[in-house]
Amino acid sequence: MTLPTTAPAGVPPDTGGLDAETIGDCLARLVADETDGPADVDPDETFEELGLDSLGVVNVANRAAAELRMTIKPVLLYDFPTIDSLARRLAEGDGG
Repeated sequence: MTLPTTAPAGVPPDTGGLDAETIGDCLARLVADETDGPADVDPDETFEELGLDSLGVVNVANRAAAELRMTIKPVLLYDFPTIDSLARRLAEGDGG
């Protein structure tokens, strides 16, 4: 995945120009990898329903932070418990 170096007009700079769809796609892939589940995960199911335990939450948060080049505290996966809700929050530019 090639990440933009500057944010397009209207996109908060903390996101590196990434929109909720791009962030959600990354999160879905990481959840599928972490749970050894199918690649086509439902973005409206909770992380728990998708099979993530507490260690999995930390692993996904850390890997997503590294890949997306943004701060993502693991607690956000509990505060925003679905891929869709977390992706929207991160696209707003607040991962901490």
